[in-house]
Amino acid sequence: MSLILVFAGALPASACGWWGDGEQDDNDAIVIGADGRPVTETETPLPTGLKVPGRSGYGMVVQKNGQAIPYLIAVDSQPLNSIGQLYKNGFLAVIDLGINQKAAGYHRQETQSLGMKYFNIPISGTKIDRTQVSRLGKIFANKANLPILVYAMSADQLGRIWAYYRMSAGMGELAAVQEGQELGLSAKVLDSLK
Repeated sequence: MSLILVFAGALPASACGWWGDGEQDDNDAIVIGADGRPVTETETPLPTGLKVPGRSGYGMVVQKNGQAIPYLIAVDSQPLNSIGQLYKNGFLAVIDLGINQKAAGYHRQETQSLGMKYFNIPISGTKIDRTQVSRLGKIFANKANLPILVYAMSADQLGRIWAYYRMSAGMGELAAVQEGQELGLSAKVLDSLK
């Protein structure tokens, strides 16, 4: 199915200090299907707490114990809307998934200027490969990176890469998919990793 996004409103004129430098706020987006008509939401609602407040995008936090939870649950629904606020609340690192390179450059600069670690794992849509999952696993294995915010433009990307990561660590597919769904995965079954 082909989708076209139509954005209403103006793009931000300058950096806002939160994910968004070069990104678009699609809160007012209308998704148009291949037939030219608006697509309505028929999917299962997203798990509570994944949407990053005030911006487009979704987040999960991998805690010191290695478990992932939705972003807003991890921060007790506090309106943390800058990387500086994440730093003050004990976050040690940020991973961007599938973020455009211009925005990734801003995120890297802001994160590293605070002494936090920054990682970018380019992902396109739902296509995730073994190399990306392995890289994610290495980042999580280093406890000096935790707690870490994992940010993506799609909740499905968060849940999908988490499910693949858990499977790569030995978890059975059914349990991994269930955890992934709790973090935004929309699929009930995952394709084999390439």
